[in-house]
Amino acid sequence: MLRTTCISRIACSLRTKAYFSATRTADLELDNIVVGAGVVGLAIGERLTRERPSESTIVIEKNKRVGEETR
Repeated sequence: MLRTTCISRIACSLRTKAYFSATRTADLELDNIVVGAGVVGLAIGERLTRERPSESTIVIEKNKRVGEETR
């Protein structure tokens, strides 16, 4: 099973608002980041989670739905 983190709400809010802050937010530490949740990106994310179960993996996508673009 593919472990992913949904960040679409964060991405959408960043598109519509500008955020400026003097305070530092918590860092997000990840072992693997897959950019693009098309067919290939999902396959890579699945393989990483299967072959490296002790590592964290995130798949991010710019579109509202995954698997819609492959170029």
